[in-house]
Amino acid sequence: WPEQLQQHAETALQQSDYATAHDLAMQSWKQGSRHGKLCERNWQVIVEARKHSNRLGGVDAARKQQAECLRSTPSQ
Repeated sequence: WPEQLQQHAETALQQSDYATAHDLAMQSWKQGSRHGKLCERNWQVIVEARKHSNRLGGVDAARKQQAECLRSTPSQ
């Protein structure tokens, strides 16, 4: 279900529902593999949501996490 959650997060972001977008992307990330393209997309939504709402957390921290998605390797 992580991919579906991410799709809903991206839709919420397009509708300027930043809190929902953030929450859905975070759920997708927690349920996903935490590396690779989906992880990167999760954190891109989180970055964009945080740009619009300071209550959601730091943008810089989200950008660092997004970069980690492409560096990390899958757990065995």
